[in-house]
Amino acid sequence: MLKMNPDFYRAFEDRHRGPRELIKSRLRVYLPFIEPLKTLYADCRAVDLGCGRGEWLELLREIGVDAHGVDLDDGMLAACRELGLRVETGEAGSCLKTLPDESQAIVSGFHIAEHMPFADLQILVQEALRVLKPAGLLILETPNPENIAVGTANFYVDPTHRRPIPMQLLSFLPEHYGFCRTKVLRLQESPELAGNKAPSLLDVLSGVSPDYAIVAQKRASDEQLAEFSPAFEKEYGVSLEALAVRYDARNQEAERQLAAIYTSSSWTLTRPLRWLKRLSIRLTAFSESVVNRFDRLLRRIPMPVLLYFLFQSGRSSLVGRMIDRFPVLRAHLSAYFLKLGVIYYWVDHTCAYPSNSGIQRVVRGLARALLAIGIKVVPVKWDESNHRFYPPTHEELQHLAKWNGPQPDEWGSWVDPLPFSACDWILIPELTTYLTRTNVFDLKRYAATNKLRCAWIFYDAIPWKMHDIYPSEARLPHQHYMEGLSQFERVFAISEHSRADLSGFLATTRVSTPNLDERVLACVLPGEFLEGTRVTKVKARPSTITKILCVGTIEPRKNHLRLLEAFTSVAGQTQKPLELWLAGSGPLPELAERVEHYISTVPGIHWERNADDTRLRELYAECDFTVYPSLEEGFGLPVLESLWNARPCICRNSSALAEVAKGGGCLTTETADASELAKVMLRLIEDDALRLRLAHEATARHFNTWDDYGREIAVRLAAESVG
Repeated sequence: MLKMNPDFYRAFEDRHRGPRELIKSRLRVYLPFIEPLKTLYADCRAVDLGCGRGEWLELLREIGVDAHGVDLDDGMLAACRELGLRVETGEAGSCLKTLPDESQAIVSGFHIAEHMPFADLQILVQEALRVLKPAGLLILETPNPENIAVGTANFYVDPTHRRPIPMQLLSFLPEHYGFCRTKVLRLQESPELAGNKAPSLLDVLSGVSPDYAIVAQKRASDEQLAEFSPAFEKEYGVSLEALAVRYDARNQEAERQLAAIYTSSSWTLTRPLRWLKRLSIRLTAFSESVVNRFDRLLRRIPMPVLLYFLFQSGRSSLVGRMIDRFPVLRAHLSAYFLKLGVIYYWVDHTCAYPSNSGIQRVVRGLARALLAIGIKVVPVKWDESNHRFYPPTHEELQHLAKWNGPQPDEWGSWVDPLPFSACDWILIPELTTYLTRTNVFDLKRYAATNKLRCAWIFYDAIPWKMHDIYPSEARLPHQHYMEGLSQFERVFAISEHSRADLSGFLATTRVSTPNLDERVLACVLPGEFLEGTRVTKVKARPSTITKILCVGTIEPRKNHLRLLEAFTSVAGQTQKPLELWLAGSGPLPELAERVEHYISTVPGIHWERNADDTRLRELYAECDFTVYPSLEEGFGLPVLESLWNARPCICRNSSALAEVAKGGGCLTTETADASELAKVMLRLIEDDALRLRLAHEATARHFNTWDDYGREIAVRLAAESVG
C-alpha cells in the first residue's frame, strides 16, 4: 500500500469512513459467523490485518475474542493504542507468515484487498488457510464495483487504492486454495432497497451495496460446520441484476400505461386543448421582449410616481399581477412595504482578508446596496466551537470599510435571532470551503432553531470541474461545499453559467435536491466598479507602441503561458512595436519562473506583480486592448473591468466569459490554443478600425449597478419571506 503522511490518512479516514459507532454497528453483521467459533474454541484468537482505527478489534474485545491487529499507518495505530487495543506495526502478508499453523480462529482484512497487488492477495489467502484452526474464518471486505458509482468514481477517491476487485474473483480465491465454502455479503445498502419494487435509475446506478465481503471457512467435521449453516445460508443484499430487472419491469408498465393513454378516446378529444397550450407557450415567448422593455422602463420611473399610479382605487388586482410579473417592481415593494426582516450577513473571511479580491468586492458591494435600500443588515462571524453567530470587532468592521465597503456605523446593530420572526435571513456571500460537513450541519441546525432561512452567493464550480489542475485537497472540499448548498432555501449564482454548473452537479449527486430550479437562481453580478469612475472616452489614436494588458493572478487556470506563446508568435508576424504587460501576483514559483524566462528571452514583456488600484487605472489608460486568456471563470470580472475602462478585450469563447462578452466590446476565441489566440491578437493589432469599433461598443454597453444587484437579491428574499 502507498505510504503517506499518517496524519493525512487518519484525517482522510475520519472524514470518509464515518464515525466509530457507525462502523462498529455495520461490523455486527459478522457476529452470527463468529459466535459458533467461541463455542468451538475456548482460546478464540483473531488477527486483523490492516486494522485501521480498530473498530473491529474493539467489537471483538467486547464479545470476548482475543484479537490483535497490524497496520502500516502510525496514525491509525496511535488511535488504537489510545483505546488500549493490542496492535503492532507490520505488513499483512509478513505478519501471517510469522504465525504458527492452526493458531487463529479468525483472520480478517477490512478494505485491504484493494490496496494489494493480486499476487500478494493470493499469498495472503494461502497463509490464512494455514494459520486458521478447523472451521476458522477468513473475512475480507472491499468496495463493491457492482455498484456503478463505486466502480467508476467513488473507488478512486482514496489515493491508495489500486483497482476494484469483482466479487466473483475474490470469492473464487479461497475456494481455489482449499477453503470448504465461501459466502458473499453485500453490505451497507439502503434498508428500503430490498422491498423497493420500482427502483429509479439512480437506484440502479448507485443503490447496490457500496461494499461487499467474502466469508470463507476452513474444512472441519460436518458437526462443527453445521453450527455455522444459518449464517452461511442467509442472503445478504440485492444484486445489480435484480435491481435492473425491477427497473425494466417498472418502465415496461409505464410504457403500457402510456400506450393506453395515447389510444384512448379522451386523448383524441383533448387534441384541440393541447394545440391551444402550444400556442400559449409561443405567445408567452413572443411577449418576453415586450416584458423586458417594460422592466427597463420601471427602473427609470421615480418611486413616488410609480406608487401614486399603482395604488389608486380599483387597481389592487393590477398591483398583484405586476408584483408577480416584474422583478424590479417586486424589489421596490418588497423592501418598502413587505417588511423584509433582519439579514444576518456572513463576513467571516472578508473582515480579515488583506486584499480586495473578486469575492471581497461582492461582499462589500452587496452589503452597501442592501443597506442603501433600508434593510437591516447585521454582520456576523461563525463560532465553530459553540455553533452560533457572534459580531465582528470594531477593528474588523473598520477593515470591511476599506475598498468602498460600508462604514462601521452603517451596519445594523447586533440583535440576537428571534425564533418567532419569520422574515429574517442568513445571507452568505463568501466561499466557505473551509467549513467541514459537520459545521455545515451545525449551521443548518442553528438556522432551523432560530427560524432563519439561509441564502448563499455561489461563485463557481471550478475546483470540482478542473480536476486536472486542482489537487484533491482543493477539489473535495469544493465538492462537499456544493453538496452542502442543497440543504438551504436559496442559492444565487453569479452567472447563468455558474447556475447551470451547480444545478447540473446537484442533479447528479445522491443528496436530496427538491425544487432545484426554484432554489438555485441566477442573479448576475453587476458590471459597476466602485473603485473608479467609468471611462467613456475612447482611445482614438493607437499608440506608437501597441500595448496589450493582461490582468489576473499568474496561475495555471488563467492560462498565461498560452498568452506568452501567442505573443511571441505575433511579435514575429507584425512590423508594429509591441508590449505585453502582465498585472497580477505570482504565487506559484515554478510557473513564475517560466514567465520570467519569457520576459528574459522575448522583448517587450513586462510584469507588474503588485499593481494597486491607481497603477491598474494607469495601465488601462496606457494600453490599446486587453487579453484575458483564462480557461474557466464563474463570471469574468476582468473582462468587464476592461470594458469599464473603454478597452476592447479578447477572451475565451466558452463558459461565463462568453456570457459576459456577448454584450459587445469583445473578441472571443479558443484561448487554450495559442495559434488561435495569436490570430485574434494579430487581427486587433493590425486593424485599427476594428479596435476603435469595439472600444465604442464597450462605452455603449449598459452595466447593472450594485444597487440593481442589491435590489434583485432583496426581492428574491422578500418574495420568499412573504410567500
